[in-house]
Amino acid sequence: MHKLRKARSNFTFDSFGATYALVPGDLATIYNLNPLFSAGYSGQGQTIVLIEDTDVFSPADWNVFRSTFGLAGYNSASFASVHPAPMSGPNNCGAPGIIAPNDAEAILDAEWASAAAPSAAIQMASCADTATTFGGLIAIQNLINATGQPPAIMSISYGQCETVNGAAANAAYNSTYQQAVAEGISIFVAAGDSGAAGCDNSVSEATHGVAVNAFASTPYNVAVGGTDFSDSYSGTNSVYWNGTNTSTFASALSYIPEIPWNDSCAGQLISNYSGFSPTYGPTSLCNDPFFGVLLQTTVAGGGGPSGCATGASASGDVVNGSCQGWPKPSWQSLLGNPSDGVRDTPDVSLFAADGLWGHYYVFCWSDTANGGAACASDPSGWSGAGGTSFSSPILAGVQALINQRTGTRQGNPNPVYYQLAADQYAAGSGAGCNSSNGNGVSGACVFYDLTLGDIDVNCAGNADCYQGVLSTSSASFLPAYGTTAGWDFATGIGTINVTNLVNSWPPAVPGFSLSASPGGLSVQQGASASSTITVAAQTGFSGSVSLSASGLPAGVTAMFVPASATTQSTVTFSAALTAAIGAAHPRVTGTSASVTSATTITLTITQKTWTISGTILKGSGAVVTLNNGSVATTAADVSGNYSFGAIVNGNYTVAATKPGYIITPSNQNVMVSGGDVSGVNFTANIAVPQSAWILKYVDSQETSCVHGDAVLGFDGNPATSWQTQWCPLSPGPPHEIQIDLSFNYNLIGFAYLPRQDGGVNGAIKQYEFYVSSDGNTWTLVSSGVLVATPGDKNQQTVTFNPIA
Repeated sequence: MHKLRKARSNFTFDSFGATYALVPGDLATIYNLNPLFSAGYSGQGQTIVLIEDTDVFSPADWNVFRSTFGLAGYNSASFASVHPAPMSGPNNCGAPGIIAPNDAEAILDAEWASAAAPSAAIQMASCADTATTFGGLIAIQNLINATGQPPAIMSISYGQCETVNGAAANAAYNSTYQQAVAEGISIFVAAGDSGAAGCDNSVSEATHGVAVNAFASTPYNVAVGGTDFSDSYSGTNSVYWNGTNTSTFASALSYIPEIPWNDSCAGQLISNYSGFSPTYGPTSLCNDPFFGVLLQTTVAGGGGPSGCATGASASGDVVNGSCQGWPKPSWQSLLGNPSDGVRDTPDVSLFAADGLWGHYYVFCWSDTANGGAACASDPSGWSGAGGTSFSSPILAGVQALINQRTGTRQGNPNPVYYQLAADQYAAGSGAGCNSSNGNGVSGACVFYDLTLGDIDVNCAGNADCYQGVLSTSSASFLPAYGTTAGWDFATGIGTINVTNLVNSWPPAVPGFSLSASPGGLSVQQGASASSTITVAAQTGFSGSVSLSASGLPAGVTAMFVPASATTQSTVTFSAALTAAIGAAHPRVTGTSASVTSATTITLTITQKTWTISGTILKGSGAVVTLNNGSVATTAADVSGNYSFGAIVNGNYTVAATKPGYIITPSNQNVMVSGGDVSGVNFTANIAVPQSAWILKYVDSQETSCVHGDAVLGFDGNPATSWQTQWCPLSPGPPHEIQIDLSFNYNLIGFAYLPRQDGGVNGAIKQYEFYVSSDGNTWTLVSSGVLVATPGDKNQQTVTFNPIA
């Protein structure tokens, strides 16, 4: 088990004088959301799911945040928490309760997603962590496997580096996201808060080399990086911030030039600002004993190449050994993006700083016992923090605006991001969209290209470390990583002009969605069950959709009637007798030309069952017991017939009892193997009445120390017993008892019940059974062992050929 790491959210500190806390109004000004809000695009009809492993401390904090910062007027918004259960089987989504300080993460996600899409429904989906699995992954899997269409947008602010997460868990995230994207879901994940040192979160120095967040490195999600503003570095704060706040506490005047978020002494800008050069070696800021030591940290916006999505580290969680990164997706091709053959992160970035240069986010988190602050009317005393934890839900909010305007789900938005960025560079807009232009940046930009600063952090050891700073070479200084024109590991494509992004988004193409009813089926081996697949046309779609199923359990087939449908089709799942037992989530995919859509059905295969039956001659009302480790009972009907149903393959013991009767045989062993078993028959014979029995002779009985008279052995009371004399010692065994039955009977057997307190005294092991019609001539009819195991209290029945 490894400790799950959330993207860092540090409370801010003031290093360079005045602070400029970001509020929703500032976000809308800096990234140009206001024109969309004015045009009616604020997330109406959209749902953003925030993936967590905790409940929020107080849902009222969300309302206070919105009312304080002028968002309450968007009255279609809502906030709800869910703990999504699976479609079938045991509930694997336990309510996590309030887990501090992750409850801060949960509420800031909810508040800042709402800041970007103030009319959207915010849904927090959380499950408790297990010993091996992040609760958020459980929540995602249950949501995408549920009946009907899941919400179209999800954001995750947590992570773990690829080597620690491990190949199996990495594959689980990859396949889960892949399924989500096939269902039209857009997934945003915080790239991380430790620069390119993804395995060294919030420590004083990196020791594991270059690594990335496994939750964010798949080809199916948007990895969201983090930036800071450069106005404090360049001394232009007054150009970009008003000296007084608006009624909603906003003060930003325009877009503000940005730099990668980096709190480390290894960063070029903080080193230059502090008068240190170079950033590495003995004269660097990191080696300054007074100021530099305060900045020895790995805190920075996350980025880097996927390095250990598959395989495993050979030592110390460093990317080596059999490690391989996720292959580079075809859409990740852009000026600046390296030809390294692997998935690179981040994709885009947004502001994420925590106060080094005086900028940070404000949020309402009233859990004062765990580091929060009271949310009074003046937000200057509220909690303040940074991290890609903020930028991911904000970008998810931006996606809500895109989905609202296009009227359709988008799935993975990365192909569009990269295409729009390529178009921007092809049009020769690179220089005009350089973030360093600040308020002089071109109004036509979709993305702002950051070219100043880096995410390099200080380090120790030999893993990607050169003279105390993270480097892609241990022999020379190649910072991990800096900015460049176009895409870079520090900020990806860059940050966004939201209005231009939404307005540039390609129009929705005709498409369709699939749904299944019922969305969950249970099928027994050897049987079948059906579900109706509905094809819902979107954006003027028309045509026939070819249907197929994937992810079927072994031994299960799917047949669609019709195989191509315009409105509905019936899918029938048939399970062979050998079909794999358990729950599965097959995906039904529809294809029409280049358009595809999918839905998931929960399919539970149960084991084929059989029957065991028989007849007990003269056994009406007899109790029949079935035992294969667990015991079941039934009663024979008036004709002596009995039956056990729902029997699985295996070995069983069948026995029957009826008061006053001896039933033969005493029990039968039955093997069930792929079919019903009948003819497990018994015969019940009236037992000789004990009331007339007379003790004729006994060679030893205990009467002096313990009541053990021989007649107690056949008085019909299981609580009494006969035992041979032991005080004083009796003659040695064998011992003999003769019983006169008072009448002549045709005997077919006898029953023996050992003493019921489990004592070994009074329990017969070896025996010989004789019969006589005159009391003089005796015939041996049976011999053997009655109690083989000391303490056995089970009744033993012995049968033999009828004796007159």
